Amino acid sequence: MRPFIVVVTLVVLACAEDNQSVFHSGRPAPSSEPNTVDAIRELVLRDLISHDSDQARVAGTSTCFISFEKNPDPPQAFLDRLTGACALVRPWSQLAAAGGPVQSSPTGGTRISFNVGSIHWRTNSEADLEAEYNCGSLCSAAYQYRVRWTASGWVVDEATMMWIS
Repeated sequence: MRPFIVVVTLVVLACAEDNQSVFHSGRPAPSSEPNTVDAIRELVLRDLISHDSDQARVAGTSTCFISFEKNPDPPQAFLDRLTGACALVRPWSQLAAAGGPVQSSPTGGTRISFNVGSIHWRTNSEADLEAEYNCGSLCSAAYQYRVRWTASGWVVDEATMMWIS
């Protein structure tokens, strides 16, 4: 009986520690994914960047400026996760100094701002959030995402375009 109590105690403590960093709307994310919020943000950004590429604004030659709902400048460690998704990945605060979003700059490439909204938990393994991009006049869109936890990690269950310009 004693080993069972020790195992249960360790599991409870591990879950409580993980949940401190991933609570949103009062619901914890699965304890098996320690960086759940960042994993969801990265998944949605990569999906949104691929939407941009599909629309002939090639992210591979673009500078992407990233922001989150309450933090216009994500940590550099998060930006580093997106290496290779765009030619350059920068925090959103550097966008104004670069001249703002633009479809095609004189030096080639595009400057695109991406914003990921807050995560709204439906269950501990399913969440909704909004994300958008802007690369200038008549070059922006917003999507409503539903993501789901699977045995292999977070996946996009649904991406619905809310508006496009």
